[in-house]
Amino acid sequence: MRRAVGFADGGRVGTGRRPLPVVLLGAIAMVAMAGPVATAAGPAPADDRPGGSAVPGAASKPKPNDAARTAYNRGVEALDKRNHDEAIRRFTEAIRLDPRNALAYAQRARAHDGKGELEQSLADCDSAIRIDPGLAIAYSCRGTVRLERKEIDRALDDLNEAIRIDPHNATAFTSRGGAWLLRGEYDRTIADCNEAIRIDPSLAAPFNNRANVWLVKKDYDRAIADCTEAIRIDPKYATAYGNRGAARLAKRDYDRGIADLDEAIRLNPKSAGAHANRAEARIYRDEHAIDLAMADANEAVRLAPKDAYFHVVRARVHGLNMDDDRMGADLDEAIRLDPKNAEIYVECGELRMLADQFDRAEYDFVRALRIDPKNAEARKLQKENARMRAEYDREGDKFTRVGRRERPSAAGASPGERHASPPADPARRAAILAATQACSASDWKDPAKLEMLAAAFDEAGDHDAATRRRAASTATQLCILSDWSDPATLDDLAAAWAEAGDFPLAARWQSQANDLRPAGKARTEGERRLKLYRAGKPERQATH
Repeated sequence: MRRAVGFADGGRVGTGRRPLPVVLLGAIAMVAMAGPVATAAGPAPADDRPGGSAVPGAASKPKPNDAARTAYNRGVEALDKRNHDEAIRRFTEAIRLDPRNALAYAQRARAHDGKGELEQSLADCDSAIRIDPGLAIAYSCRGTVRLERKEIDRALDDLNEAIRIDPHNATAFTSRGGAWLLRGEYDRTIADCNEAIRIDPSLAAPFNNRANVWLVKKDYDRAIADCTEAIRIDPKYATAYGNRGAARLAKRDYDRGIADLDEAIRLNPKSAGAHANRAEARIYRDEHAIDLAMADANEAVRLAPKDAYFHVVRARVHGLNMDDDRMGADLDEAIRLDPKNAEIYVECGELRMLADQFDRAEYDFVRALRIDPKNAEARKLQKENARMRAEYDREGDKFTRVGRRERPSAAGASPGERHASPPADPARRAAILAATQACSASDWKDPAKLEMLAAAFDEAGDHDAATRRRAASTATQLCILSDWSDPATLDDLAAAWAEAGDFPLAARWQSQANDLRPAGKARTEGERRLKLYRAGKPERQATH
């Protein structure tokens, strides 16, 4: 089961065939999020109330005249009701009447944050701090906005300063707990959330943030209990409904999980994470509910097009719908958006493996392990991918995919019909058959026998596309046995995929081969081939 990851806007479930994983709402733990951090941060999620614990520690108070004080108080009332436009208007009036009112700037910053206007919020925080360097709420708000911008270290600086100025600022403890959550420092998250709850048990956000930790630790009962308490405090806390839904989905309580996600989306229709979680939940509960799942997945991507995981979620739905082209497009986009995230490669590799795209899957697992050599899930799936590919090569039309329905190829052929048909020449056919049997007898782990099979394919010359794919598969196995460290073997793999017509994959492997070589003649030759593949030309065609 893939690691649970938290999000502030309504969460999302994972995407593999493993037991239903969860993506939480309420913090970002490693991957991009589509919404404010579910702390008391973000303008004031459900409970960062200007009249409550956020204001203690403020060194400035509206005082110059009654009109300014009235405007300020009405701004606070509007912010409590989440009427951010009205709050901004009232605080702006208070600032016009009293330009040195640091607290009005800080509260207007929170109202801007509530609208997602992060630049305006930061500017107001800076103004408040410039006027009054001892205003805790301004540091707390700025720290929260920096969390939303994923500037975790700078956020921690601000939140630490807010707590130094006002050790009873529950909002700052809540937001700092969110920062630790983003850093994966879960014990510190729990400690800060506990302190926030001790200072002000009427805040919902620290319960929600603590629930994120329980989700990560797979303690789903505790997660549900904390989310339920957050909802009791604030019945309109969409994020808490989303996280409780994620916890229930992880326990396979799909009906109640989907009901929570329905409520999260009703309260916040722009929660991309809740839509993504619900898409996954729908297909786990009923694999025939593809249309409903696709609608949610499309909405998640529409709301957060730069979130790589939402593209992975949609790719999974495309895969179940047997639409490999769209699945591949979403997986490629996920990698483009987050190319340094090993988990993205693991998810992409697993989905490609389940679609019988074993060589593309192998590429994804290799990339995941280059980023994170200790990624146990990548290593486990890499072995499974090799086993499935070997079974596919041995069994042909007898091969069946675990957990997936039989799917036609682009030409309507079954997997068996798509499987390689040998060349017409009897001698060449016999050579390939003999080499294949020898490889199978060695469990596809003898490099000499694999090289013999590769040579047999090469001798066969021009043959059908399916046989070319088998040649590429053989080259892949040789690369696996060399631990992907032999540039010459990678050259052969790239050339095999170019012959099979998959030039993007050929270019990827050729680029990896080139990266392993020092400058020199071999590197120059590799760069020449890479240009050919990027132009959609195989080596053989270029030499004619």
